Amino acid sequence: MLFTGKGCYRCVIWTLVMLGSLWISGLSALAYDAWQPDNEPAEIQALDSIIDEFEMMVDRAKAANAAHPSFLSDLESVVDRLRKQRSIIADASSSSYAGHSDGYTSMASSYGEPKELTGPDVRYLGVSEDKIGTWSNCSPDGENDGHFQVLVYFPKEVGVDNIRLHKSNNEGERLDRWWYSHNSDSWVLGVFRDGEMLNPNRDKFLGRFSGWILFDIYGAVQGPWFDKGEYLLLEMTTSEGELIKLFRIGDIEKGFSRP
Repeated sequence: MLFTGKGCYRCVIWTLVMLGSLWISGLSALAYDAWQPDNEPAEIQALDSIIDEFEMMVDRAKAANAAHPSFLSDLESVVDRLRKQRSIIADASSSSYAGHSDGYTSMASSYGEPKELTGPDVRYLGVSEDKIGTWSNCSPDGENDGHFQVLVYFPKEVGVDNIRLHKSNNEGERLDRWWYSHNSDSWVLGVFRDGEMLNPNRDKFLGRFSGWILFDIYGAVQGPWFDKGEYLLLEMTTSEGELIKLFRIGDIEKGFSRP
């Protein structure tokens, strides 16, 4: 079947509508699929398929001389612009969690957009950076600290007061070592988001958050408490109540566990 000018025009309109729908429905998913570094998001792959199909239709129209050359040239320009926009979308999605996607499975991608509060999930990254000091010192002191990441989903805006980390056992008891983000009568727990420390003065309120939130938390190393096999209890006080996660060092280093 030969293409007419109106037919090609309808094709362009249909394609742009589909791309707009993908853009609107896929924005949030693209951000969280960035946790899968080895594969491009499904939305990007779908976008590629649409652009490829559009390009083939333009090629068939050119081969059949189904429209004026200038109109076909305009369509080719549209395809080029779509491919450039596709690259922009892909780059934006892959940078959403730059620095946090090194080799583990995306819990956020697995869950999508939950309707209820999800998490917190925790993983230990080892003794890696000097972010805080000992006891109540919130400034770097020259010694690398234990580094954890905490992932939680808030379906609406939620206030987070503080985060606490306790030495524990397999029954979730609070034992004789603890790190708090807010209380000066404990070892400091530095809480960071996007590289910014949220409690530089042992602040009693960390902020209000919604959607998928990733916290980086740091605690000074005291003895063997961050060694493989040790149990730790994470507690988060929020406006929606207490969130608790018992975990064991070494059990979930390759990815976030499902709560």
